[in-house]
Amino acid sequence: MAVIGIITGVVGFGLLSGTFTGSVTDQIELARQQGYTAGYTSAQAEAPAMEVQESVIHIISSAVFTENMEVELKGIARSTNAIEFTYGEKGGERERVAALHPGDAIARRFGNNLYVIKSVSVAANLQYATIEVTRIGF
Repeated sequence: MAVIGIITGVVGFGLLSGTFTGSVTDQIELARQQGYTAGYTSAQAEAPAMEVQESVIHIISSAVFTENMEVELKGIARSTNAIEFTYGEKGGERERVAALHPGDAIARRFGNNLYVIKSVSVAANLQYATIEVTRIGF
């Protein structure tokens, strides 16, 4: 009788502890999932936003992009169709590019904005150029 009692106790304890262990594991998994979801939602809300703005500009002498960035055409090399220009934010420092060939691009960061200027086409006889300007704001 004692042996049967011990065996029954061991089997009963094994079944109960397995049940309890399974429910604890499920609760831990559920808590982990809830924490992951809450953390992901919070990170999405606090993450910096990125804004992209693109424009094609035809410049003869100077042109303004997004009300604060100015591009001024200085010259066009007739033999290579490379444009020489200055660019920068109004009232700020200016950068000079000696030669940007059609298809080439440059990138420059001003504050929280990254500007990408790409030379699209040049009409050397008419002395105008077409450029693409992309502003990526963080």
